[in-house]
Amino acid sequence: MKTNSSLYHLIAEKFAGRITSRQEEQLQRWINSSPENQQIYEELIQILDKAELPSPPTPPDIAAEWQKLAEKLGFVAPGELHLHRFPGVEESASPSRWSWREMFQGGRRAYGLVAAILLVAGILYFLKQTAAPPEFLEVHTLGDHKEVLLLPDGTQVQLNHHSRLRYPRNFAEASSRRVFLEGEAYFDVMADPEHPFVVETGYSRVEVRGTRFDVWNREDLTRVVVEEGTVVLVSAPENASPAEVTVTAGRMSRCARGLPPQPPEQVDVNMALGWREGRLAFYRATLREIAAELENRYGIPIDVQVSHPEQYTVTGTFEDQSVEEVISSICLTLNLEYIKGDRRIVIKQ
Repeated sequence: MKTNSSLYHLIAEKFAGRITSRQEEQLQRWINSSPENQQIYEELIQILDKAELPSPPTPPDIAAEWQKLAEKLGFVAPGELHLHRFPGVEESASPSRWSWREMFQGGRRAYGLVAAILLVAGILYFLKQTAAPPEFLEVHTLGDHKEVLLLPDGTQVQLNHHSRLRYPRNFAEASSRRVFLEGEAYFDVMADPEHPFVVETGYSRVEVRGTRFDVWNREDLTRVVVEEGTVVLVSAPENASPAEVTVTAGRMSRCARGLPPQPPEQVDVNMALGWREGRLAFYRATLREIAAELENRYGIPIDVQVSHPEQYTVTGTFEDQSVEEVISSICLTLNLEYIKGDRRIVIKQ
């Protein structure tokens, strides 16, 4: 079983008065993401309220205090919890008591004790939960509809049209935060170094720690654009060992099924992520990428009958234009032709 120690660190920082605006945003996002998280947060606060620690300069009797705390919370019967004392720590004959709200006046040692309470309390809390197979939720966007999601860990996701995201209802029992994507989504990941965030596309995956990035996954192609932080794009080429590249902020990489990822290249992030503002945006997009995106957006098959289509790339944005207007502009730019039939459009040389 894994617990999110980064969460306990954020709570300790908050009540120490040292939390940054970014940390506060992450904590509030996690709290507001589900009723379960709200309940966990409230119970952790109750645990802190019940915790009593000996005030300096008397060394704390750690074993006795944990015994009392566990009994108060109903985790064990009186006398059942046995903890070893720390070397060099002697028991106080008649220690005075003080609450966690006064502890931060005690400096770094007191702060460390609060962090320890949060960590152990979190472990005890999750031990009380019933162990069960993870339950997955799925969101599927149709037509021009987009969806903004808040995942259980506080990660925010903007799901593009004709896309599907599958994710666990609760990340608490997993060693990593793993989601499954078909289509395109922008991720603002809640930082947690101990539990990597992983986006699976079927034939490749994106591994992150805490960052903002976009994953496009259609027609056996994956493209990653990083706005902030660093991600690792990993593929599994056929008959070969997995290959990976590191993609930093302001860069992108592509990966086709059965092939290793391409070396990262500079990218205009605002243009590449224009879909978030309602635009049809392409940045050095290949004909295959363009055809896949237009098929999903307009619902009409597009057949690319061009030699070496990966050598043709387009950069540009379109707003409120028909599929024929978009293809006409692209073909004019690339010196190609197109034929529009009843049920499909053919692009050819």
